[in-house]
Amino acid sequence: MKSIVLLAIVLAIVPFKAFAEIGPSYDENNGYNHCDSTFCYGNHFKGQQFTTGDEVFVVRSISLYGKLGYMGTDVFINVGVLIWKPSRVKIGGNTHINAYCQIIGHDDAYIEIGESVHISHNVVINGRGGVTIGNGVGIGANSAIYSATHYHKFPDGRRAAASNMRELKDQFMIVAPVYMHDNTTVRWGCIVLPGVEIGEWSIIGANSMVKDSVPAETIVAGNPAKKIGENKQEVV
Repeated sequence: MKSIVLLAIVLAIVPFKAFAEIGPSYDENNGYNHCDSTFCYGNHFKGQQFTTGDEVFVVRSISLYGKLGYMGTDVFINVGVLIWKPSRVKIGGNTHINAYCQIIGHDDAYIEIGESVHISHNVVINGRGGVTIGNGVGIGANSAIYSATHYHKFPDGRRAAASNMRELKDQFMIVAPVYMHDNTTVRWGCIVLPGVEIGEWSIIGANSMVKDSVPAETIVAGNPAKKIGENKQEVV
């Protein structure tokens, strides 16, 4: 029993090399970049831009199932982050992804996260239809960004199943890209649905459901979200 406890402690605190290589991929501005890790724990890749041949020794807990598309410098990825299809995910520099987020890439589209982005804990980003997050964006905890979602009826009126465990012929999906432009803010507990575009400097109030695009410098809130104000630059 003592040996089992000792082994668990060692695995929890001793860094180890990842089981599978993550990268490389080419970025026209920064060359070849990759992170050789499948599991990380609270990793702050401070001042590092990963290049072919780098090896990152980490402890545990971010799970990357494949090769990360791109990661810039000074990226912080916290405990429990899950990244599916990471070859379809690009993460810009100086970005912070908090604990227990799920970033779900897809073969048919990219999730592109810009620079200086903060994604708080328990955020889900579904990239089946493509998700573009601009620079300086903030996404509050427990929010969900969906570029694909089930719909309850087929176009001919037949009922559709909402479970991924059903056969594809029984499911109907709405798939459309989501664009969040630079410096947008999504507060705590929001849902952004497929096809939504959020303009620069716009703000989504807490616990809102966004089904329609939001113009630049606009504040919306509610379910469904509606305009409640503007976020214009005011220089005194």
